[in-house]
Amino acid sequence: MRVMGAPRKYSVELQERATRMAMEARREPESSRGAIKRIADQLGVHPEALRNWVRQAEIDGGVRPGTTTDDATRIAELEREVREIRRCLKRYTSRQIFPDPGIHAPRTADGRVNGLTRHRSILGSMESLHRSQRGSALIHRAGSCSAISTGR
Repeated sequence: MRVMGAPRKYSVELQERATRMAMEARREPESSRGAIKRIADQLGVHPEALRNWVRQAEIDGGVRPGTTTDDATRIAELEREVREIRRCLKRYTSRQIFPDPGIHAPRTADGRVNGLTRHRSILGSMESLHRSQRGSALIHRAGSCSAISTGR
């Protein structure tokens, strides 16, 4: 389930126009001082909002160090994926599968619970699928834990 963000106070077009105007004004030495405040007042935008837009545009343009918009979007996608994988792994390794591990879970020769070992290998398979960029398609296509393949 994806949570919707708050509605935008300013349109994307206004944001792009204000950012472009502020960046152009800051390039000219005679108009750079107070440019953001002046342009924000002209366009009816809060000066701090415009300052943040300009800062992000500079980061995206490589002028200023920081996390680009594309990188931040990709990080957020990967974090959602990791949460989904962890949720699925928790479900698969929970006591719901083997209520009493001593009785119901098959054991290996050295006494480990075989089912948990198998589930750890599923995580390893999921990580390798993720690294090859195929795992995310499996998870997102079906939207449930049952879509995760063990790779066997």
